Amino acid sequence: MLDPDLLGAYHKTTYEVFYGKKFIKLRIGEFNPEIDKLLNENNSKSWVFITAFNPYSKKLSNAENKKRQAELLNDLTGYITFPGVGKPDNNQWEPEISVLVL
Repeated sequence: MLDPDLLGAYHKTTYEVFYGKKFIKLRIGEFNPEIDKLLNENNSKSWVFITAFNPYSKKLSNAENKKRQAELLNDLTGYITFPGVGKPDNNQWEPEISVLVL
């Protein structure tokens, strides 16, 4: 089971997806019609927002995080992806480079 404080932190994060010339802002538990539009425009039915930064919420160096993210993107070759970032509501955690995968 996920630590309640950590779960709370995930809920207090805005997950931004760069699509076209704008960001689609996602929040856990909140409906967003823009993500449905993105799915429809790409003939997709599901998505996931993921990152290789700080696995299991254990802070790693910036260099290690970037290396892991590059490996993740390489593994996603063939999938429809959009760059993103997870931005916490507070400054206790750095924004994390992420990716939306259809």
